[in-house]
Amino acid sequence: MKFINKLKKQLIAVLFCTAMVFLVSGCGKKNVTIPDSYKLNSDIFGILHTEIDEIAESHLMSNGICVANENTENSEVDMSLAESAGLFDVTNCETIYAKNVHEKLYPASTTKILTAYITLKHGNLDDIATVTKENITLESGSSHCGLKEGDQISVKNLLYGLMLKSANDAANVLADYVSGSTEEFAKLMNEEALLLGATNSHFVNAHGLHDEEHYTTVYDLYLIFQNALKNETFREICGSTSYTASFQNASGENITVEWENTMQYFTRNKIPPEDVTVLAGKTGTTTKALSCLALLSENKAGEEFISIILKSQDRGVLYDEMNDLLEEINK
Repeated sequence: MKFINKLKKQLIAVLFCTAMVFLVSGCGKKNVTIPDSYKLNSDIFGILHTEIDEIAESHLMSNGICVANENTENSEVDMSLAESAGLFDVTNCETIYAKNVHEKLYPASTTKILTAYITLKHGNLDDIATVTKENITLESGSSHCGLKEGDQISVKNLLYGLMLKSANDAANVLADYVSGSTEEFAKLMNEEALLLGATNSHFVNAHGLHDEEHYTTVYDLYLIFQNALKNETFREICGSTSYTASFQNASGENITVEWENTMQYFTRNKIPPEDVTVLAGKTGTTTKALSCLALLSENKAGEEFISIILKSQDRGVLYDEMNDLLEEINK
């Protein structure tokens, strides 16, 4: 993982400089032989390569980040029809399950987690945005919340439409509101992702509709989701089963609509395992990304877990696989 490797390099550099100072200063009266070849697992600095790994991982864990350097699979968890999946104990900073968590994949509408995070960071919930014709020009069959040109709607309402209805029209409006255009918002998405340590991701739009240059990984999405969840407003929105939105149309008339969360754990079309409470989540589906889901759940001890699946074969399989992951959080 690039983030860990960067940290390890920084540690090595500090150790190397410290050693060189020791060798040169105060020891100038002696002839010092520096080894021809330097190996990380040698004791030249009194530290082993494995110890450097441990220091890097300890640094991440001390900042509340689960470390996932390799696959950590479980024969009791059936992920045969999912390309990538991860289960992260965010309370105890432990990776419980990992399958291909650093593989670059299309995120579909789970992209909207980052869109919401950025909007909450850079925007104001009470600000009013005006819907343009371009905002509502969407691909055929694209999910939306029914916005029309000229609508005057608050950022708060847009965020609920974004996360509950997975509305691509709301995503477009928010991108324009924050950055002035989709292109500028995408630049901000990539900057913010890097700040969160999501180094294997690249975004080109606010909604997640397919683009070859729009991708992430399960681990990067975990980093983004975990940071977004630190915002109580995000938690409230992402964990809502429904929301009543009010705004004005182009004629100044008041419009009131009810938006229902489309995630099956909230519609009760799928029931989580016993003693598991689903607190928040975001779905995503395109023909290329297939079925995706990011969840925040709680076990019977009150500990929180993030579980993510990307590129599952279909929606039914996706929720069965997610339940397999959720079975693990009470063990």
